[in-house]
Amino acid sequence: MKRSCLSKTLFEMHKIFCGGVFCFDYREKEYKVKAAKDYRSKLLGNAELLLIPKNPHGVSIYDSVQYVGPLYFETESMKAEDIIRREKEMIESCTDVIFLLDDAACPGTIAEVMYANSLQKRLHLFIVRYKEDEETESELHTPCWYPILFCQMTNILVNIYPCSNVEDATNRIQLFVESLNNSYNRDTVHCIRPCLGCTCDDE
Repeated sequence: MKRSCLSKTLFEMHKIFCGGVFCFDYREKEYKVKAAKDYRSKLLGNAELLLIPKNPHGVSIYDSVQYVGPLYFETESMKAEDIIRREKEMIESCTDVIFLLDDAACPGTIAEVMYANSLQKRLHLFIVRYKEDEETESELHTPCWYPILFCQMTNILVNIYPCSNVEDATNRIQLFVESLNNSYNRDTVHCIRPCLGCTCDDE
């Protein structure tokens, strides 16, 4: 069965949730330096916007793209249950869910992927491919192959973008988010992301 990227109408506000591991810890002295390198900080243009909520409704990135989460300091209490509840609400409110998947040591991220999939959200999975002789269980060559393939088998709105490393994934995500904004004024758009290595079949 052929799968195609979702066609779009004349205008649509994209609300994006950008999942993935936070590779920094606020308890470290230079954590803001690491935070600035996070792909979400680059999308937002400022690491501070990733760290602390400024607007409960999200941050406008482009005219038709709004970042709804996640954020590092999402609640005042920072209790585990409150963080889960808040991110669950963010996923429910978004139109597009983006994930940067590198290794499998990210149970929270995988849980978010599966929850977004259960809601049949538009899933955009940017995966860092391992070497051909690594992670051979799947042609995807990623330790996250099982949840990725599960989503692809149960949701026609899943797109997979193989990347060579985290930097490549970061650049591709930036191009993808820009393409969401550039596409909003077209009558109909099929696959607007061929240059990103999207694996969908566009007719």
